[in-house]
Order: sequence, then C-alpha cells, then structure tokens
Amino acid sequence: LLLMRRTIRRFDAGSSGCCADAALQECAQRKTPRRSAGFLLVRWSPRQNGASSSSAKGSSSSGEAGWPWLRSLLRSLLDSIPDLVFYKDHQSIYLGCNKAFEVFAGKTVDELVGRTDFDLFDSDTATLFRTMDEIMMREKKSRRNEEIVTYPVGREVYLETLKTPYYDHDGQNLGLIGISRDITERKQHEAEILY
Repeated sequence: LLLMRRTIRRFDAGSSGCCADAALQECAQRKTPRRSAGFLLVRWSPRQNGASSSSAKGSSSSGEAGWPWLRSLLRSLLDSIPDLVFYKDHQSIYLGCNKAFEVFAGKTVDELVGRTDFDLFDSDTATLFRTMDEIMMREKKSRRNEEIVTYPVGREVYLETLKTPYYDHDGQNLGLIGISRDITERKQHEAEILY
C-alpha cells in the first residue's frame, strides 16, 4: 500500500496532490477497472468476501469502511509469495518488502524501510545490488540478473532477480520493484549436467 500511496494520484483533473486512498476510493465507486501507474484498479466493496461495513473498524462517512481489511489483504497477498519481493524509491532506499525478504535480510519490514543496501549488507553485496539498480534505472527497463548471496545464517544461494522501474501517472520514475527467486537447485542440476 505504501507503494500505491507514492504512485497513484487522484483521477480528477483538479487535484494536484498524491492521494492513494482517494484514488482507490474513487475507483471503488466505478463500475469498470481503471489503470493508474501500472496498477489495475478494480471496483471493490467492503461487503465482498464476508466483510461488512459494520464490521470495519474506524470507518467514516468518507467511504473508508473496509480499508483496514484491504490493507490486510494486500499485505497477506504480498507475504504469501515465496520469492523475495522488495521495492525502493529512486534513490534505492527501501520502501517495503514481503516476509521472504525479511528472512533474507534478517530484519523486519519496519527495520528495513528507510535504509539502503549499504545499511543492510556487506560492502561487496551492497555494491552489487546498487550497481544493478543503477543500470536498470539508467536503461529505464526491466533487468534480470543472477547473483550469489548469503543469508544472515550463512546459507549461500543463487538468486535470479528481476528489477523493474515503476512510475507515477506523469511518467516520472518513482523507484524500482524487485523479485528474487532462489535458483540454487537449478544451478546445482546444471553443474551436474556439465560435469
């Protein structure tokens, strides 16, 4: 949701401020999906999936009923992905991640937000990550690479990482999102075939 807050602006032309909740609420009142900043925004009601407006805590007359439920759903979806998922701003400062990335970094999302790779990893690993970020940002397109990394517990793994830039609705780069998959087993099989 933090990512959405930074990337979605109100749909009405008279607004100049960034307001994800207002944009999502406006979209929720529409009958058709709407695209914004690379996200497909769909109509959503707090009554869906068994939630009711009376059960949504902290609801107000401005249509915020169910927002805690939606935030919880988005967090749950992100955390259910077994791959490492992270997102950074355009200066490579972490804005968030999923549970798998928390395990990899050895820190909670609250400890990660606002930090850089140099705050979290050894100098060589941080330099590698930052270099890949800079190449992707300069090329302004998705980039895939393989890297060997070490978890805090000392386990070394091969990761295939896809990093892609994300933009606001005016086309301004806001940062990058990355997804890293453990390909250690595949690399071991490839090595066995070669030898």
